[in-house]
Amino acid sequence: MTDPDQAREAQPDAAADEPGIAAEAPSFGRHPVLVYTLQRLAVLLAVAAVLYLLGLRDVWLILFAFLISGVISAFALKGSREGASYGITGAVSRVNQRIEDSARAEDADDYDDLGPTGPPPSS
Repeated sequence: MTDPDQAREAQPDAAADEPGIAAEAPSFGRHPVLVYTLQRLAVLLAVAAVLYLLGLRDVWLILFAFLISGVISAFALKGSREGASYGITGAVSRVNQRIEDSARAEDADDYDDLGPTGPPPSS
């Protein structure tokens, strides 16, 4: 398995094992944050184009384009936003799991150095 995609598919999903993450999260593609960001940008540009055609110019065009596109995105891009949040949550969970595994392995190495006596008694 030299292909990175095949290796990634062969590994179990760590996020599904975490208690705070839904095991059956919807599939939103490989890069849900990028998809959501591009969709937000597309909505912003479309709203700005419509406002420009309606005669709005300068700072007012930018201000109203951001305001209106934000409201539209809040409703129209709900699914993509949830997909991005699953992606971020899963990535953070995987990083936290690696940190915990590393700390656990380091603690085990520390106890191995103590020899057969084990850890010192707690006072």
